[in-house]
Order: sequence, then C-alpha cells, then structure tokens
Amino acid sequence: MTDRGFDIGRNIRKLRKDKGLSQAELARKTGVSQKVISAYERNYRLPSSTFIPVVAETLGTTPDALYDTGEGKSGGLKRSSLWKIVERLEGIPENEREEVFELIDRFLKSKQRKKRKKDGLR
Repeated sequence: MTDRGFDIGRNIRKLRKDKGLSQAELARKTGVSQKVISAYERNYRLPSSTFIPVVAETLGTTPDALYDTGEGKSGGLKRSSLWKIVERLEGIPENEREEVFELIDRFLKSKQRKKRKKDGLR
C-alpha cells in the first residue's frame, strides 16, 4: 500500500463496512467498478475531487471526513489545502500524477527511515 500522507482509502473502507456494503455494492451506488473501489481502499489510486463528494454522500458522511486521520485533522494539512492539491493533480495526465505520487511516497519512506534510525529502530 502506498502511504500518501493521508489515508482516504482506510476511511472509505471503514465507512463502507460500517454501512454493511460490499465493494461491489458501493461501486454500483457510486457508478464505478469494484476494482476502482478496491484500488481506492488500498490507496493504489487517489479518488478524484468529483468522486469524493459522491462516495461521501453514499456513505452518509462529508468529503472532509474522508480525509480525517482520527486526530481532528487531515494528515496535518488544512482540508482546503488538501482539496486544492487534489484538484490541481487532476489537471495533469495520469502518468505524470503517478510520478508525483512516487516522489511523495519516496519522500515519506525516507522520512520514516530517518525517524526509525534516529529512534534506534530498524
């Protein structure tokens, strides 16, 4: 799973299960395939800014709640800032978006390694 600084996928999965829906049922209700829902839940794909409100409404929540880390904030970012980033990413081709995600992923993994090393962990 790719860690992109926030875990929209985990929140979608939790809310879907809380509603008693399968991935296939959520897919039908939101107009995407089950494979797409699976990719979102595993954070292999980032939901579009147009999909977020649709899935939020279907799951009986708000778009902001999907970005919530459980600490009252969205991965340390203001929610409006996160939305702006997501919307800007939609304006670039998919292959370039993946390059951005790979850069972010490498950066976050590097930070985690440095923190573990500093803390004396492997």
